[in-house]
Amino acid sequence: MKSQNRNVILILSDQLRADCVGCYGNDLIQTPHIDALASRGVRFENTFAQHPQCAPSRAALMTGRYPHVNGSVSNHTARGENEVTLGEYCRAEGYRSIGVGKLHLFAQKEQASFDETMISGGQNNRMRPHRSACTKTTSPG
Repeated sequence: MKSQNRNVILILSDQLRADCVGCYGNDLIQTPHIDALASRGVRFENTFAQHPQCAPSRAALMTGRYPHVNGSVSNHTARGENEVTLGEYCRAEGYRSIGVGKLHLFAQKEQASFDETMISGGQNNRMRPHRSACTKTTSPG
């Protein structure tokens, strides 16, 4: 039986301002691939970061809870052990979830949130220099 679930792609960029992307009105900088995705999907016009640092902000998005509630209050603190993530909610609804890129979400804990991860670049390599530039994992089960 074919799955009734629709495909969902959630893209988070690191340090990309909306006013530097064509689909948000910039006529000078060309971003055709981002613009094409935005034209066929959902584009947020009025958003707010839950924390000025990237790891707590991402943890808030992944848990749906403020950093002071989920426990990730700085780039050096992980979310609480009992916090359920977006990947876990998606898995419970029959989705296969994959985390790709510079997650900066405390890799060991977050890998369990996704069915697969492919972590590359940035903070992950500085925190774990023994890993290659691109590391792929698959969760058991």
